[in-house]
Amino acid sequence: GDHYLTLKLAALFASFLTIFMFSMAGVEWGLRGLQPLLTGLILFSIPGILGGNHLIMHDSMMILSWSGALWMSLRAIRTRSAWSLLGLFFFLGLGGLSKYTMFLFAVALIVWLLLHPAYREFWFRPASWMGLMLAVCMISPILIWNYQNHWDGVGAIIHLRSSGGVSGGGST
Repeated sequence: GDHYLTLKLAALFASFLTIFMFSMAGVEWGLRGLQPLLTGLILFSIPGILGGNHLIMHDSMMILSWSGALWMSLRAIRTRSAWSLLGLFFFLGLGGLSKYTMFLFAVALIVWLLLHPAYREFWFRPASWMGLMLAVCMISPILIWNYQNHWDGVGAIIHLRSSGGVSGGGST
C-alpha cells in the first residue's frame, strides 16, 4: 500500500536484503567467521545505505539488485552453477526495471568475461542464454515502451533532460 508505515517497512526490508547479499558476496569472495557480519555492520553505517533505510525509491531497488547480481556473479564464478547464472540474470533484469544504470553492471561483466579467457565457458552455457532471455523478458516492458515512444527514455538519459541538459527545459 501507500501507507507511511508500509513504505518505511519496505525501505528497511530492501536495506536488510541489500546488506545480506553484500555479506553473502563477501562469503563467496572468501570472508569467513565474523567477517561477513562485520561487513554487514559497516555497510549498515554507510550514510547512503543508512539514509536508504528511511527512504524507498528506485535507487533502493537498483542497489538491492546490484548486490544480488554481485553475489550471484561471484557464486557463478566459484561454483559454475547454472542456478547462480540464472540468479545473476534475474537480478540484472530486476535492476534494469528499477534504473537504466544497472546496465553498467552487465557491461562490466562482459568486459570481465572478455579479459579472462578461463571463463569463456560462460558464453556457451545454456544457463547463460536462458538467463539472458529471462532478463530481456523482465525488461521487455521498458523496451516496448521506449520503442513505442521513439526511445524517449533513452534520449532523456543521453541528453540529461531531467537535470536541465539539452532540451531539458532548464534555465540557460
